[in-house]
Amino acid sequence: MPWNKSEPMNERVKFIAEWLQREESVTWLCARAGISRKTGYKWIDRYEQGGVAALAERSRAPLSHPHAVPADIVEAIVSIRRQHPRWGPRKLLVVLRRHAPERRWPVASTVGDILRRAGRDGAAASTAARQRAVRRAPGRLQRRQRDLVC
Repeated sequence: MPWNKSEPMNERVKFIAEWLQREESVTWLCARAGISRKTGYKWIDRYEQGGVAALAERSRAPLSHPHAVPADIVEAIVSIRRQHPRWGPRKLLVVLRRHAPERRWPVASTVGDILRRAGRDGAAASTAARQRAVRRAPGRLQRRQRDLVC
């Protein structure tokens, strides 16, 4: 037996349509719709303030990001990494703090996250180095694996 599929927006509109008929109490309508009274009253308030369009799903993303790293600091970190691709987050921070001590620089783990998001974390380079090592001494690596399995 297939499940009944319905869109949340359609359910909200049905709830409001039944509420507008004023035949049943909000408590009864909420119980029939399978929602709490708090949610029912929230939908009614939204409908009264903005019509059917106000019943649409709202974004749950925060309106602001107070702890986000400013774009100019991110750009400074990424640009110095372009100049020195082998430097890690701690060394980058030492150099950046030396050049601009008045700025508030993020901690090393945040710098690492910034580099990872920018695609400058060196993951591809370390993967390539591992592949070269395997190609150079495949027998040695196989012996190690066999020793670990037994």
